[in-house]
Amino acid sequence: MSEQHTNTIKDILSCRSWEGPHGLLWFYKLQMADDTIAEVAKKSENAFTIGQELTYTLEKAVSKNGNDYWKLKEVKDFPSYGGSKGGGKPQVFDARSSIISYAKDVTLKMIEAGYIVVDVDNDPFDEIIRGAGKLLAWYEGTQPTEPQVLEFSGDTMKAVPEPPKTAPAASRTEENPVAQSLGDMVTTKQLGMIRAIAREIQIDAEAECLELNHCKIDELSKRAASSFIEHLQTLR
Repeated sequence: MSEQHTNTIKDILSCRSWEGPHGLLWFYKLQMADDTIAEVAKKSENAFTIGQELTYTLEKAVSKNGNDYWKLKEVKDFPSYGGSKGGGKPQVFDARSSIISYAKDVTLKMIEAGYIVVDVDNDPFDEIIRGAGKLLAWYEGTQPTEPQVLEFSGDTMKAVPEPPKTAPAASRTEENPVAQSLGDMVTTKQLGMIRAIAREIQIDAEAECLELNHCKIDELSKRAASSFIEHLQTLR
């Protein structure tokens, strides 16, 4: 990697325009505070001012007429993750906004893939907060023994144990959970989700289905399978 330099602009020796294949460019010849003279191309006519501080690298180049010169390449700031803008310094990593954003993206992809069932009883925002709580606990270096959610207090955020969920009432069991037609049968994706959740929580899904719905899993209707998946998720 080329050595980085940080200097102010002592003088702007020249500025010429050139119409290239990608639009109009402006070529600057700059004299830096250490008297290094270098050239740089910009898409703006007023890109630099005398006294402006730059962080840059230098690369030896040869002009069309065979003269050596320094080509200047600016080193941009690190990507901003929150905090104040500008200042020419890396921005502070904001765990709160980054973790929530990542948890949102992952949760939405899981919903699109059918791994998370969303309905009136299962708000996607709750899934995002649950996922963000796990990520924050990991970021803070803790290894919780129980599911985590995020707790907000003003501008601070911390991971706390998820409140216990009320056991599903018997009324949640479908009145007739057995599919009445081939088109109404549990889907392959639902079967995969049931098996995946059952493995995760180490439960016999077939036995649980028999106790709750009085039928086998592959006999469930799509609606009953969706309710059964929700039931298994409450057992996590």
